[in-house]
Amino acid sequence: MANEVFLQLIEKLKTAHLRAVFLWDGPPQWWQTALADFSGNLSPCLRLGGADSADSAEVTRYRDYLGESYQEVILDLSAGLNYDALAALHGTVTGGGCLHVILPAASPSSQRLTGWVEKFATVQHLTPTDNIHRQLETMLAAVAQYPARRHPDKPSEQQSTVIDALIKNIESPNLLIADRGRGKSTAAGLAIRKLLQQNTGVSTDLKVVVTAPRRRAAATLLEHAGTQSNQLTFVAWDRLLRDNLNHANELLVIDEAGAIPQHILKQLLAKFNVWIMTTTVDGYEGSGRGFAIRLQREVTQTMAGKSLSLTEPMRWAPGDPAEQWLANALLMNSQPPAKPSVTTENLSLQHCHASELDEQQLTDCFALLMEAHYQSSPNDLRLLLDDTDQQLLLAVHEQKCVGVVWLATEGPLPAELHQPIVSGQRRPPGNLLPQTLAYHFQLAEVLAHKWLRVVRIVVPEHIRQRGIATSLLNECERIAEQAGCLALGTSFGGTTGLLEFWQKAGYQLVRQSQKLNMASGYAAVTMLKPVQPFAGELTLLNTAAELAQAERQWRHQGALTATISTDLLLLLERQLAAFIDGSVTLPDIQFSIILWAQVTGRLPLPLQQSLQQPIALAEVAKQAGLRSQAELSETLRGLLQKQL
Repeated sequence: MANEVFLQLIEKLKTAHLRAVFLWDGPPQWWQTALADFSGNLSPCLRLGGADSADSAEVTRYRDYLGESYQEVILDLSAGLNYDALAALHGTVTGGGCLHVILPAASPSSQRLTGWVEKFATVQHLTPTDNIHRQLETMLAAVAQYPARRHPDKPSEQQSTVIDALIKNIESPNLLIADRGRGKSTAAGLAIRKLLQQNTGVSTDLKVVVTAPRRRAAATLLEHAGTQSNQLTFVAWDRLLRDNLNHANELLVIDEAGAIPQHILKQLLAKFNVWIMTTTVDGYEGSGRGFAIRLQREVTQTMAGKSLSLTEPMRWAPGDPAEQWLANALLMNSQPPAKPSVTTENLSLQHCHASELDEQQLTDCFALLMEAHYQSSPNDLRLLLDDTDQQLLLAVHEQKCVGVVWLATEGPLPAELHQPIVSGQRRPPGNLLPQTLAYHFQLAEVLAHKWLRVVRIVVPEHIRQRGIATSLLNECERIAEQAGCLALGTSFGGTTGLLEFWQKAGYQLVRQSQKLNMASGYAAVTMLKPVQPFAGELTLLNTAAELAQAERQWRHQGALTATISTDLLLLLERQLAAFIDGSVTLPDIQFSIILWAQVTGRLPLPLQQSLQQPIALAEVAKQAGLRSQAELSETLRGLLQKQL
């Protein structure tokens, strides 16, 4: 009987060009049986999650399906909610289709999804005690009230306007921003087709190159662009950056730009004549609203380009309740509060957990976090709601959140994990500060302490330089001291401006990664500020800061310090011993080897000089007459073992 009503519902959804969402909340034996009456009626169908299902992909692969369209998506999140995957795959369901979400055990983040259900006609929360047949009939009656809508078979007025604007401006970049389902890839593809058609018979030199995170992600754009044209080609972005060809007569189109690392986009913009970039602002592509705002500013102000947008949905009807449900549940349309006049005199600070905030406070707070960070995403909200180790410190003005610090309590870790972490055999999720310090400096002691990490600090640009950030950080110190933490710390992509900000706040640089972060394009740095002045471990951390400063001086100025403290020499020897036994890799230990050799003179001079050059380790190996970096590592291990 439920199946008959469901089929009627599907017909009504297709007529109204709306979508249905079903949240399945119960034991597997129940929802698997009940869902069988629903699934299989629509095609194409996508299944993600569920370890026992051979035809399901892993939930973490959700980005592979961006840009595609399905009539049915079954998303099994019973092992744990993934707001990013939910947001992304929700947008792949077309009008007349259904999204089935299998919920995990109750949590604040799952209750946020079910709590908004009653407000939206095409979303249902299903449990074993519910009368599903009656719920379907209720939904059917509600959908019947919506007017019939034809699925658009030609560009909308908005799309046509955007297409014309793109063709009129091929001399500078155009950033096309839109929420999922607005037809931005379609519009970009049609603009390419129209430009090449207009160019036919005029010039054969003009070519359009399309790139994207994956070719599959650009399928819609390429389909509408007309892939038969010999003036159009798809090239992966890494290949584009590697080649040395002349691209003077080529226009580059970047689809799903938010899923391409920020520093890669900068390189593409510098090397090519970028014509169009498409992106969303919701964060599940890999970069969030902060990224889009920065890119928009770069394109319009620095590069004299244009920013264009599409607001009318094409994949489903305007006012689709399923879209409104998701936007409310995941705070995807949240906007920062209006610009007030704020000083530290009329400010109050509120230390809390996200689950304690009312809806308006949570909305204001999350809007600030989303807009300020280049890599913000819906999963940030899930983590803040569910993890009791995540905290918020709000700066409140007239009941509005005007500044926020996201804090994470880390450590102590169980004693049985200390040695596996120090030796690099284990890296449990979270606990970034103690694990980074323990591994890189071979300091098992730090794992026995509690730490407080500043994950993000946000003060809107228009009210900076008024002491608000300072007030927030001072309060963070008080919170850390009260909680018995050894130190406050933070880790971020180390731009000059951010380093200066944290140093001014009294934080010491203790670690700079040798690898660039793929998202930011900057090396990650770790900075600390002790809050327990008499802890013995702080001497070791001060020594780590001495090492970090020496390395930064060498990398930026090419100068090596001639003298080091006894404590630093002991720390270096501790690190080298870990390298000898294979716990630490050569890239992580390279500078420590250089500094130790400089001070002690115990490495062959030609090898020491090669290591000091700003070249890849594979080239160092070649200069030393060795075949590879691996052979260089083994040679150094042997030499150091004889000396220590």
